[in-house]
This record gives sequence, C-alpha cells and structure tokens, in this order.
Amino acid sequence: GRCFLGCAHSASAEHPGSNKKVMAADLACYSGALTRTYAWLQNLEHIMLKVQIPNQYPAAEDHVSCKITSTGLDVTMSEEGGASLKILLSGTLNAPVDCETSSWKVKEVADPQPDRADDNVRMMEVTLVKKESALWSRLLLSDEPCEPRMLQSRASELHVPVPPSKRELLKGAKSRANESGLDGGTKANHHIIEGVEGNASLVVSAAHLPHLPVLHLKDCRKSSVVVAMGTAVVKLLVERCTDCTVTVNGKITTDVMELWRCERVQVVLNCHVATVQADLSTDIVFRYGKKEHFDAIVQAGVRHLQIHFEDAPLLNRSVGYEVQLESHPEANDTTDQFITRFIGGEMLTEQIVRLKNDFPTTRREQLEYAERVATHAKVLGDGAAQMMVDQLAGKMSDAELTEVRTLQQRQHAAADAAYQEADAEVSLEARVTFKKMAGNEAFKEGSWKQAAVYYMEGLSLPTTPIHHILHSNCAACFLKLGRPDKALEHSDKGLELNPEFSKSHFRRGLSLQALERFMDAFTSFETALSLDPKNVQAKSALQLCEVQIQRQRRSQNQ
Repeated sequence: GRCFLGCAHSASAEHPGSNKKVMAADLACYSGALTRTYAWLQNLEHIMLKVQIPNQYPAAEDHVSCKITSTGLDVTMSEEGGASLKILLSGTLNAPVDCETSSWKVKEVADPQPDRADDNVRMMEVTLVKKESALWSRLLLSDEPCEPRMLQSRASELHVPVPPSKRELLKGAKSRANESGLDGGTKANHHIIEGVEGNASLVVSAAHLPHLPVLHLKDCRKSSVVVAMGTAVVKLLVERCTDCTVTVNGKITTDVMELWRCERVQVVLNCHVATVQADLSTDIVFRYGKKEHFDAIVQAGVRHLQIHFEDAPLLNRSVGYEVQLESHPEANDTTDQFITRFIGGEMLTEQIVRLKNDFPTTRREQLEYAERVATHAKVLGDGAAQMMVDQLAGKMSDAELTEVRTLQQRQHAAADAAYQEADAEVSLEARVTFKKMAGNEAFKEGSWKQAAVYYMEGLSLPTTPIHHILHSNCAACFLKLGRPDKALEHSDKGLELNPEFSKSHFRRGLSLQALERFMDAFTSFETALSLDPKNVQAKSALQLCEVQIQRQRRSQNQ
C-alpha cells in the first residue's frame, strides 16, 4: 500500500505552453499530506491529489468512479463483474470546491522502487478547483489539520499535473460524462421493497438484489427487514415505515443511510455507517453493535430520537428535537439540522449553520476555523522579517517574496472575514445570492444546465426578495436548452412574485414565441417594453412577432 507523487508515463500529463499554464506551473507549491493510499499538494487555487488504485482491481476506467460535489469527494472501485465495491477515499472536503470544473483521470505512473515485480502502478489523478483562494490545512474534515508550508520545488518539478484552464476542465468533464453514458456519476440500481406488513420477517440477501443496489424500504408496517451478512448495498433508504425493525448485518458500501417520515422504527447497525440522515420522524432508535460503527447522525425534526451502543451502554443518549429545543428554542423542525458525533471523546450535538456559500458547519467549527486562519496570518507576519533577510541574502526571488506578501495580506483579510462571519448569522438572502452568482458564472461560460442547477438550488431555499430573479434566470437557461415549456413555467412563477419585473415578461414572450403562441408572446413583449422602454431585444422580438402573427393568419386563411 505505497503512495507517492510519481512521474506520469502518458503524454497527456505534459502541458504545452500557453502563458496561463506557465503561470500555473510557476505558482508556489505548498505541502498537503502523504498517507498510505493517497497524497496531495496544493497552490492557492487548486488541490492536486493522487489516489493509488490497488493492483487487484481492473484497469479499465469503467471500474473506477470519482464523484466530486461542492463539499465532498468519493473515490470507489468495483471488481470485475461488479461483485463488490471498494471505497478508496471518501469524506467531506475541508472547504467548498467548484465541482463543475474539477476533474479526474486514471494513469499509469512509474514505480519509485524499480526492483519491484510491477514496474508501474495505477493512480487516479484528481484536480480540485478551490472556490476561494486559500491554503488548506487538511484535505478532509476528518483529517488532522497540519499547517501548510511552501515547498522549494514548483508543482511542475514535483510531477504534479498543472491544472488546465477552467474552460478546458469543463470540456474534459463533459467529454468523460458523454463517453461513459453517465449523467449523474453513478451506476447504482434503485431497488424498492414496499408494503411489507403483518408481522412479516424478510431477509434480504445478495441473491435478491441487482448489481450495486440502493435498497429502499418504503411503507412497511409491523414488520422486520434484515440485510443478511455478506450482502452489500450501496445505500440504505427507509421511508414512511411504522412499527418496524431494520437490521443491517451486511455492509453499506457508501457508509450512508437515510430515514424519513417514519414512526416507531428501530435500526440495528452491525456495520460501520459514517453518516445517518434522519428527518421528520418520531420514536426512532439507532442501535449500534459497536461504538466504532458510529460516526455521525444528522437530524431535522426527529422527535424522541435515541442512540444506543451495545458495547458501551453508558454512552446511550436521547438527542431528539425536543431535547435540542432546550438549548435552541428558536429552532424550526423542518429547516434546522443538528449533528451528533464524538468530539474529543465526548458525544456532542450541535446545530448546523450555513456559511454564505451554503457550506454546512457548526458555530464551534466556525470559531476554530477563524482561530486557525488568524494563527496562520500571525505566523506569516512573524516570518516576514526573516524573508526580507533571505531576499537580501539571495535565497528568495522578488517574485517569491511578492507572493508571500500577497498571501500574508489575504490571510489577514481572511482572518477578519472569518471572525465576522462567526460572530454574525448568515442571512438567508446571502445564501440565495451566492447560488445566484454561481449560476451567473456558469451561464456566462455557456454551461446552461449547471447554471439552472445553481438557480434551482437557490429556489429550494425559503422565499427571499430575489426569488423572482432566480425564476427569470432559470427561464433563460431553459430557453438556451431548448425547453420553452419549462422556461414559460419559470417566467410565470417569477411574475407571481414580482409582476413588475420586465425580464420575466420578456422571457415569457420568448417562451411563447418558441411555442408558436405568437399573440400571447406579442402581449408579453409589449408589457416588457412598457416596463423597460430601452430594452432593444424586446423591441426587436416584438417586431418579429408581428411578422409571425401575419404569417400565421395567412396560413390559417389558405
């Protein structure tokens, strides 16, 4: 199980010389971490990660998967024939990344120990694009933090691939998705078991399940369902079950389980589950066979929630919504989430708060982060005098000193911002605005589907004064995607919220025009112009619409 940052054989690792790429190669490189199975380095803009692929797994890329979200990373491998799924790396990232432009690929790299029988080993190379320019002290939130330090070598000299431009990353990600035929990055099969009732006892084994099953138990009553030993499911979902016991003696390969709208359900987990998500339920017991099987439970609106440990009964706790109201009387049972986990050996339940960029954290973690950033800024400040001496002695170039000074300024600004955000509640409108800005960036780059996703994520939050703009922007995306019916739907919803918003009337007109409802389109364009007489596009669309109405009438009269 060795892992290293090696030299790639394939020519695709070389990045011929545009000025932008040379600048990326010349960015100072900072330390990350080296583990038994993966290693990473960083600069201010990117994380450069390599994950070793065990030799017993197939070389074909269709057996490897890397799922990158804005807050998480999952690297998995399946055996030939898909008999089982192995998690190579999984967890919540230290800070948000741009999942649309981050990328990954599998490569053969030179073995640093040539006396080995295998001259080459396979690596997954992952480039994560940071949402904000900053140095990370850890890759995953579960890792131990470690202060990054500037390395003497550049990224290119360490044979870490130089990150391509944002447009190239986006193009590569889309190409891989098209080639693989995947649109969501998963090959899992949704398998529903529904309506088990009447004191029935059902044992689910691998023989009853499809390849890579997501097991979904739904609408079961007064029954028992057991996932047999030796049976692996990708994920376990429990929905609208009452008076049931669910026992997992097998394995959940993603370590994720979800439960919602259930009553009087006991879940017995005899395997490790990293995250349990429980929502809007009553009288729920999670019973862990061993304490080490438990990592975290995230809940929203779960009354009378209990956590039991068979090997450590003194740690048993009631952590339901009614308990959390004692310390958080303002909590909302449908929107506020709480996370229970062990912190410093003690079980702790904390309310999850959202940063402006929608990244989930807790108040304690916010303050800890602010303190780490402030400490890093102080270290940079204390080292500034020594760096001046090094420059005079010829040890540091002007460019390197300039970069350190810039980093120092950024760290001080980041420390101030982190403390301010920790001291203040992040407004709902700030979160919605962040989604709107992310959508605008994606739209400018021509990634209309991703832009629509960002806008709809903003719309999924409680209504704010800018929701009508998100609906209008969604309409623009769906017009670009050739879906005038959806564009019309969002235009109408936006006008319900703000009838005076001219862009919604204009995009409603474009939608109706595409649907060949020219008279209705004409009315919408007229309204848009009455609200914004300087709208040249609406004026041109109105003139074209007049011509289309005349043609349509002539066609009907013939």
